[in-house]
Amino acid sequence: MSIYGDSRVVIDDMLAPRDGGIRSLAHHATRARSLIAQIGVVNLQWIPRERNASADALSHRALASELAA
Repeated sequence: MSIYGDSRVVIDDMLAPRDGGIRSLAHHATRARSLIAQIGVVNLQWIPRERNASADALSHRALASELAA
């Protein structure tokens, strides 16, 4: 399975060794790694935002909907 993300910081942090990531993201990285472990083998890949416009629009719409609730 492949997971694509448009945040280079997040993708790079997830690919870093557990001790080598950004300290302020450590809690989120731990949770993400736990979820990924449930899936199995996962390939994380960075996609520039300009090539990810439709997914970016969907995530913004979902966030706006969540904040309105």
